[in-house]
Amino acid sequence: MNCSANAPFTIISNESFNPPRPFFMGQIGFEELVDISLATKTVKVMQSVSPLNCSKDRKLLQLAQPMAAFYVATFSSVYNRLVVVGCQNVVSLLPSNGECNPICAVSSTCEGMNCCQNVIPPRKSEIEFFYSNPNVDSNASLTMCL
Repeated sequence: MNCSANAPFTIISNESFNPPRPFFMGQIGFEELVDISLATKTVKVMQSVSPLNCSKDRKLLQLAQPMAAFYVATFSSVYNRLVVVGCQNVVSLLPSNGECNPICAVSSTCEGMNCCQNVIPPRKSEIEFFYSNPNVDSNASLTMCL
């Protein structure tokens, strides 16, 4: 069963989960709807993880707020964090809003120590960031960056 006030807000019940889970169509595909609160005026969405795709080069990417195309919505500084996992993966928020750079010992397995987090600046509808891993071999597989 699907329901909405208008097309961009259609909530779809995904019956492949037990119990079924609510989803809606976001900018990057179907997004799982976690919570809607009228009291706090928030919609919580489970957004996909963005892989770094193993690169020595600094690459510029954007992470769009899932529903921003449909109405005025922004990232919340209360509920959202930039989390970077993996030794020497460097992610810099733009413009000059901080950086995450997890560092691990050379012989470390990095368990529980290979991540960092940073606050996402409030009231932005999209986030620009650079990422790189200066220690990646250009022939490395994707698992080397995780």
